[in-house]
Amino acid sequence: MTAVRSSAAGRADRRAQVLAAAAQLFRQRGYAQVGVDDIGAEVGFSGPAVYRYFPGKQAMVVQLGIDFLERVRETAAGAVDRHAVVLEAALRDPDGLYALVRFAEVMATDPDGVVLAGRSTFDAGWDEVLPSLDDAGLDRRRRMRMRALAGVFLHVALVGRVSLALRRQVGLSAAAAVLDSPLSRVGHGAEPGTPRTRLRHVTRREDLLAVATRLMGERGYTSVSLTDIGAEAGVSASAVMRHFDSKENLLSAAVARAGEQVAGGIATALRLAGSAEEAVAGIAAMYARYVVECRDSVVIFATESYALSGAAGEARRQRHRMYVSELAHVVGLATPRWSVDECHLRAGAAYALMNELVISRAVALESGDIAAVQALAMAVLTPVDDEAH
Repeated sequence: MTAVRSSAAGRADRRAQVLAAAAQLFRQRGYAQVGVDDIGAEVGFSGPAVYRYFPGKQAMVVQLGIDFLERVRETAAGAVDRHAVVLEAALRDPDGLYALVRFAEVMATDPDGVVLAGRSTFDAGWDEVLPSLDDAGLDRRRRMRMRALAGVFLHVALVGRVSLALRRQVGLSAAAAVLDSPLSRVGHGAEPGTPRTRLRHVTRREDLLAVATRLMGERGYTSVSLTDIGAEAGVSASAVMRHFDSKENLLSAAVARAGEQVAGGIATALRLAGSAEEAVAGIAAMYARYVVECRDSVVIFATESYALSGAAGEARRQRHRMYVSELAHVVGLATPRWSVDECHLRAGAAYALMNELVISRAVALESGDIAAVQALAMAVLTPVDDEAH
């Protein structure tokens, strides 16, 4: 009997190791870019050995979601604010929240009947806090607030250099402000699949960069080839390589271009601001417009940079740190009672909030939403009147 229990415990431990490795890889690279062999290699298994514990990647994603919602239920009894319960679960299990937020479409599909048994776990009451797996019926304002909340929670859960107490405090304060934001100006939402007339660059290199940015933003880095990019631009893959010698070089150029554009926007906002408060609002307004009007660039910068190596990857990380530091600095000048750590945490959460609104296609932002995106960011960046300190 002891041997049986030991064997069962060992299997459970190995299953947990596989799931933890999958969670980390999914968060770092995205669902489509991770294979079962990658997961196995992370824990020292062969790819086929992984199937002893899970029938496939989809089942792993679903299990991550189920485990996270179980953590929510463990602390939900008697709670007044459900979002506080979700934040607490996120602080304990950020990968589970990440799976629910980013891979909802994977969970919603069940071609092989693998996950039907666990589907009801996702349905009960989840849309009270975050968008349900089928959120088409949600009011747009509510959907925007929920996606913004997801961005804030993901950021405070994943930041590792700030105390847990401060992350909890900022998460709760920011969540309350986001949920209370009136969002008086909201558009109707972009129609999916609506064709857009695009003017082409006359310069070949710029045209290829624009095409690559759009395709990688829509499909993901690994799903786009140089042949695809060339075909869209009307040239061969070899012609693409006259300007960019590899796909990674194209990605590096797209990420660098996005970084330059945002850095320029921050510089302009600071130059035009007459006060720290105006600078905070100016940076938030600039980035809100950018995420709406340049979605593909934002998605690439936020989710596809894992494929950059060496100097290109480090340059991207330095650029991101600069964004946060510049915004955190003016937030601190505008609200000196907040500590340096709190200002950085709130600045990062504001960017994460706006990114989340475009990384997920559930909201389908359009130009009429820019003011609402800025308002949600400002809810995180400014104190409420009755805030206690």
